[in-house]
Amino acid sequence: MGRPKSKRTFYKSYNALSRKQKWLRRQNTLRQNDFQSDEDSTSTKTIQNIHMSAIGSNPSESPSTSVNTQAHNETDFCNVLPAAELSSDSDQASEESFNSDHVYSCQEEGLVEKRAEHIPFHSNTDPDITKIIRSWALNEVNVPKTSVSRLLKGLHAIHTKLPMSFNTLLPRPDLQYKSMIHGKYVHFRNWMSSLKDLLYNTFNHISGTVQYSLVINIDGLPLFQHSPDFKMYPILCTIYKVKSRPICIGIFSTEKSTCREMPDPEVLLKDFLNDIQRLHSHPISCDNLKFQMAGKGIFVCDAPARSSLKKIKSHCAYNSCERCTVTGVYDDYSHHVCLLGHGSFRTNEDFVSHTHENHHTGISVLADFGVDMIQCFVLDYMHLCCLGVTKRLLSWWKGVKRQYTAKLSSSSISIINERIEIYKDYIPVEFNRKMRNLSELPYWKASELRLFLLYTGAVLLKCKNTISIKRYRHLKSLFIAMRILLSSSSNETSLHLCSKLLYDFVSKCTTIYGKGFVTYNVHSLVHLVDDYKNYGSLDLVNCFVFESYLGLLKKYVKSGYKPLQQVSYYAFHSNENILSMTHSKFAGLNKGAAAGIIEGGITLPGFSNAVHFRKFRLYSDCIIYANSVANSTIQFNGTIAKVFDIILHGTNVLFIIKKYRNVTTLFKKPVPSSAVGVFNVDCLSDSYQVINASGKICKCIILPYKKGFVAMEIIHSIE
Repeated sequence: MGRPKSKRTFYKSYNALSRKQKWLRRQNTLRQNDFQSDEDSTSTKTIQNIHMSAIGSNPSESPSTSVNTQAHNETDFCNVLPAAELSSDSDQASEESFNSDHVYSCQEEGLVEKRAEHIPFHSNTDPDITKIIRSWALNEVNVPKTSVSRLLKGLHAIHTKLPMSFNTLLPRPDLQYKSMIHGKYVHFRNWMSSLKDLLYNTFNHISGTVQYSLVINIDGLPLFQHSPDFKMYPILCTIYKVKSRPICIGIFSTEKSTCREMPDPEVLLKDFLNDIQRLHSHPISCDNLKFQMAGKGIFVCDAPARSSLKKIKSHCAYNSCERCTVTGVYDDYSHHVCLLGHGSFRTNEDFVSHTHENHHTGISVLADFGVDMIQCFVLDYMHLCCLGVTKRLLSWWKGVKRQYTAKLSSSSISIINERIEIYKDYIPVEFNRKMRNLSELPYWKASELRLFLLYTGAVLLKCKNTISIKRYRHLKSLFIAMRILLSSSSNETSLHLCSKLLYDFVSKCTTIYGKGFVTYNVHSLVHLVDDYKNYGSLDLVNCFVFESYLGLLKKYVKSGYKPLQQVSYYAFHSNENILSMTHSKFAGLNKGAAAGIIEGGITLPGFSNAVHFRKFRLYSDCIIYANSVANSTIQFNGTIAKVFDIILHGTNVLFIIKKYRNVTTLFKKPVPSSAVGVFNVDCLSDSYQVINASGKICKCIILPYKKGFVAMEIIHSIE
């Protein structure tokens, strides 16, 4: 051992360190005094620029200029364009071109959205900066709380009503956590007030009694990839036909890996069913409106969650079909239970009386509550068609899981991967993800599979040396049927055709891929038409919006210490700020660096004083860009055209377009492709035409095919 240090050496080093600390303190004090004189003159200007940037304004504007603000999902706070910022070649054109009482909007079919009666170009109302920052802090879960607190302290010099810290902006709620069998449950008492705010915000333009239905989702959420200790089961809901962020009703979390299954529905749903009963007995009232709940709810879940809630056999069992009494057979080659053929249809009366005992595992509390156990449980097309059937098809073509009979050659897979890379430049902004090549197929998300099923697959696989004609015709039946089921204007004739195509697709799976291919998901395709007859387009009742919300919940878990408390903190404040986090966007010309006025543009006779714009919001989740490769193609009155410029002339928003001269069908059998909004186009016209943007216009995705393009109407909504 070395010689111990003497006390003299210890005190000497201590005194030296103490002097250094004192010197550092004196230097910090001097710096603060030096900057104190400049702080008063610069802080106001700096913070003002931060504020104007946060709400999407131009820092060069005068502070008195204010705009109406709608919060954007990615901190892009789009503002309605003020008249003061519009410029043209003459003052007379400026006076005539902007009218604050004019509306530029296009109606969207299928969804009920909050729309203003008029969209002004100028407003003297200050935006609520507290709501903007609160919504931003909830959305940007990766921003540290300390950064939000520093921003609030800086902005407090201008807005004295702003909170000073993150904990004041989003205070920690007082929640009660109840212990259950193998975990804990928290029930949010504020979800009904959030429902009231959302209903009133949507229907405040009418009076009387409004009937509404709730779309309910329960799904498992694994929190950590390499740890099975925690799994959550949030109970979420939205309003049927109202586009909004889900409301969180309650969350159950397991605590140990010994049991990660959903608890008994009678225990899990006790508080929720009491609230539903209260909504029926005491309807929500606000001003001159009365909101009456219709039915007991529409349950949109995946197959394992449905089997737990309904107390029926799982999707791997012999009697697993929820709509008919078909009995499955075991396939030794694929090691799956295959549901071949069709049985008699199940009814709610048969379900309640347990007519088919082999289908049940117990008595469901929802059946006793009065829920229709057949019609009120929707077969979610996200899990059934995208993650189920489409991914199964691609997996068999790729030759995974020993299914080599349907495997494509390596050259065919290479051609498909090349086409996928080419199509990436043609995917519009309305799509969350672009497809990856087939080598990453196990990691494809549901949105990528939806893109392949509804849009790119029918064009990509029509190219030579990809798949056989027999397989392509087989896939085409599913492609046509799903586009019919996601359309909002399908009639009885088209639904009859859709049902015939789905039956044909399922029956031919046995001859093309073998009976091992016809599992629960493939068989259940034939029952999707029933859901369309009950609830309309399948785009109104699916899990895409709920899965997006679950992703946000998962991001809010920072560590393994009390994950339920971390998630419930976010879910509670998400309910409290449901209106600001719903991000309803109005159709029209929006302000911003990427959407403002552009110089130049196309000048036509009679429109010399028009103002040119880069983009126009056709409706809430659809944006048209001028002269863009992927975002300029539109369809109106059976015509396909490309938008080259967007102008504001007087009080009208106009599109300067060129039509495609050669418009044909991509295929003619079993029905022409034009019947499902798919066209083969080529050769733009030489002359420009002007159309009004307020007409019935829909955006298209355009994909290269041979010497021309294939244009398809975008039929899904954006989450």
